[in-house]
Amino acid sequence: MNSLFDNTDKPHIDYPLSWQYKLILQNEELIEIIIEDVLEDKKYTLKPSKVSKKKKYISFNIAVIVNDEKERLSIFNGFKNHQYISFVF
Repeated sequence: MNSLFDNTDKPHIDYPLSWQYKLILQNEELIEIIIEDVLEDKKYTLKPSKVSKKKKYISFNIAVIVNDEKERLSIFNGFKNHQYISFVF
């Protein structure tokens, strides 16, 4: 029997679906630039999440409808490689 956590098999994901990314950045004023760079004209929902104790970092939750794994990973990599994002998951 295969487990959901078995590394040999990927979990089955039914597309299209709303996928949520968490973005951590140092300057919240750059969030609109980041979204425009990565998502272009895609619709999304954005919610502030947390601010670090020393207020150096802020996180956002962003949800986007993705049509397939390729698009989901492309968006993830766009956020991951963006110069203004410290971390994405």
